[in-house]
Amino acid sequence: MKWKDYTYEITDGGVCITGYDGGEAEISVPSQIKGCPVTSIGEGCFSGCGAAEITLPNTVKIIGECVFELCVFLTKLNLNEGLEKIGSHAVRFTGLTELYIPSTVEFIGDLGEYGDLKITVSESNLKFSSDGYGVLELGQDFKILKIVNKNDNRKLYNIPLGTTEIGEGAFGGQPYLESLSLPDSVRSIGKNAFTDCFARISVSEGNPCFTADENALYGNDEKGRRLIKFFGSGDSFEIPENIYFTEENAFLKSKLKRIALPLNTVIGRNAFGECTEAETFIIKSGEEKIEIYVPRSPKYRKKDVCRLFCENRDGCVFDFIGYDSLASSWEPLPERLKMALCRLKSPFRLTEDKGEEYENLINCSLDFLLRSICENEDTDTLADLNVLGFLSGDNISRAIETAAQYGSPKILSRMMDIRGENRGEGFDFSL
Repeated sequence: MKWKDYTYEITDGGVCITGYDGGEAEISVPSQIKGCPVTSIGEGCFSGCGAAEITLPNTVKIIGECVFELCVFLTKLNLNEGLEKIGSHAVRFTGLTELYIPSTVEFIGDLGEYGDLKITVSESNLKFSSDGYGVLELGQDFKILKIVNKNDNRKLYNIPLGTTEIGEGAFGGQPYLESLSLPDSVRSIGKNAFTDCFARISVSEGNPCFTADENALYGNDEKGRRLIKFFGSGDSFEIPENIYFTEENAFLKSKLKRIALPLNTVIGRNAFGECTEAETFIIKSGEEKIEIYVPRSPKYRKKDVCRLFCENRDGCVFDFIGYDSLASSWEPLPERLKMALCRLKSPFRLTEDKGEEYENLINCSLDFLLRSICENEDTDTLADLNVLGFLSGDNISRAIETAAQYGSPKILSRMMDIRGENRGEGFDFSL
């Protein structure tokens, strides 16, 4: 049915407005149509309209899903007492920066999408509350921090006392926060609660479920201890042996260069995502240390190595077959050679055929690799070549000639030492 700029239908003695085709900049939704009260706004009713301000009457109890979605010019939405339910995605992709929630609202769908808004909640509301930064959902036995305002530039936040749960994605994308404190009442933390939030987290000493040190937030459950979020500032970190699980996105965008971890820990999806400074991973199995070289270039492809960490596939945290596949075609060549050296030095789950392929690659590219070592004074790669036997016999003579040609006294000196060591010609200090 049609009335002025609105389409509507009658439901349970009230009017549900289902569409709007007007062009007004300021819309005041009528409280009744043809004598019947307007009690609900249907799904997508105002979606994409060009209004800057919309006011709903106090007769409206329900806002359906996606009602104001894509109203990119909407900067003011007036909700009145009497409103009980706000459907999912209701204000997604709008121009709103703030929103007032009346005391009568009992349900808000996908509240986690409201992070770009400053939300004020009526003090009389029994289901929701706000401290000007975070929005909490309230219940008889729970108090859930659902979302914080991502545009608020405060640096310190103490989660309200009595909060029992931090909702999924609650602090996700908060770029300003530097320090965050959890009270002893928190018992649960939702998935990706701190993704793209790099605040240093502290936990009240009385909390039985969570702890934190200078590097990370940990959780305790019936299975053991898990690492939830890394926030340390150093360039190296070792995941403790007693960690059975590292959660999804735990190290996302960290600046770590060297990361050590137990062989049998379970690694959540994308745990090391976008770790663009990563250079080396060390997987520890008892006394054995398995090194994984992360190529320095191209930097954007580091993610291809980092995503090979998996949820304990066949009793191992890393997909070595996938790494060998990457190494076969990696460019530039110097990085491929270093990947080959790393696998030969730490041949965990390295097939015989693949090992021979790596050896042939290095032998065929030895002159190129030696030149790169000299140009960059790369003593680490030189040491790897020596340990793996590539600098024995005629090869050490080739290496010395290359070092002399490219004028690298430091590398030349070390190569002379290697030749002496390999011949058993170490200097006798007793003379």
